[in-house]
Amino acid sequence: ALKYGRFPRQLYESFHTFSRRYTYGCTKRRSYDQILRSSENIIHIGKGGYTMDYKIVEKEAFTVIGAWKKFPYENAAEAIPNFWTEHYQSGGGSTVCGTYGVNIDESMGGKEFEYLIADDYKEGTEVPDGFITKTIPAFTWAVFPCRGSMPNAMQEVCRKIFSEWLPNCKDYEFAAGYNIEMYHDPSKYPNGVQDESYYSEIWIPVKKKA
Repeated sequence: ALKYGRFPRQLYESFHTFSRRYTYGCTKRRSYDQILRSSENIIHIGKGGYTMDYKIVEKEAFTVIGAWKKFPYENAAEAIPNFWTEHYQSGGGSTVCGTYGVNIDESMGGKEFEYLIADDYKEGTEVPDGFITKTIPAFTWAVFPCRGSMPNAMQEVCRKIFSEWLPNCKDYEFAAGYNIEMYHDPSKYPNGVQDESYYSEIWIPVKKKA
């Protein structure tokens, strides 16, 4: 995993704790179908190494609104779950439900990275104090479904992406210092994020190998 830089390696090492999160529903959350069908072109659906389900999606740039902080890699595993807890305990869930967890390290070589608890932003909407907007550039994304209770389902998929899929993928490689967690609405499941059928996704930007 070292060939992909510090960002994916450190992300893999701490990713499973990022999803120690909420069981809240949110009436403002966009539907899963709306997210998938927004400005994207599916160009490949298949199985990668080790029979991983994935799809390759071309998606235009899109803007999110979110609670934002920078975190050093060394304590991200503890700090980010606390960030989610603080967000909801402070009432932030009434503004941003948490459709996405957005990880950004554009240098892919620093000691810290940006993290947003985010939703899609509707242009022209007022941005309350304590929140920012961020435009995610257009990328080709490898989208990996995670099915099952959290955090185990996402942890296992993340492990396979960085330890198995990327090193063995013949067509694509990691393209940029972005990584997105997409969370379906927990209120749609009898046991929330602990439901055995709970659905989430991991998005990583990729490019064709030369």
